[in-house]
Amino acid sequence: MWYEILPGFAIMTVCLIVPGIATAQIHKFTNGGKEKRIVRVPYQWYLMNRDKQLSGTGKYYHSKVIHSVLFSVYIFFNAILHDVCENFKHKNVY
Repeated sequence: MWYEILPGFAIMTVCLIVPGIATAQIHKFTNGGKEKRIVRVPYQWYLMNRDKQLSGTGKYYHSKVIHSVLFSVYIFFNAILHDVCENFKHKNVY
């Protein structure tokens, strides 16, 4: 019958999927939780070298740039919110 092919199909599917998933997980484990970057054009190479320099550790997958950007955004919006609150206090707007 037609359903006799299902066990063989399932085994072949698993055998084809496992290497791809295992490779991605190994790369994540060895690169500090980030997937391996693939450089195909010179611009991507430039970005990877930029990330190495900005990290301070010489590894592209150590990111501290996002923390400084988020902190700057927080300071910016905190200052704006402070100014708006001060304006409402001085105008006595309810």
